[in-house]
Amino acid sequence: HMKLLLSTALAVLLPLSVSAQVCAPRETAVQYLGLDYGETRQAVGLGGGGSMVEVFANIATGSWTIILTDTDMVSCLVASGGNYEGTPTEPAPQGEAG
Repeated sequence: HMKLLLSTALAVLLPLSVSAQVCAPRETAVQYLGLDYGETRQAVGLGGGGSMVEVFANIATGSWTIILTDTDMVSCLVASGGNYEGTPTEPAPQGEAG
């Protein structure tokens, strides 16, 4: 089902673009991931142009979703799947800035 419900729900909120990208206000997307999939944010990073990339996952079920949020706080579904497994943080090797 790979987030078929998410895609359907978000597609109703905003028209699909030519690339069939599924987007919605970030607050709506995050709420949906939490309520319907039990996913919480596991990682975040900044991309080009001030965009934010976030990984959400449900540790118990293994479902995961990656969203990209622009500076207008509109989030788009990038990828989703199952079998999520977090990895422990490893310290930077000695002598390297981290």
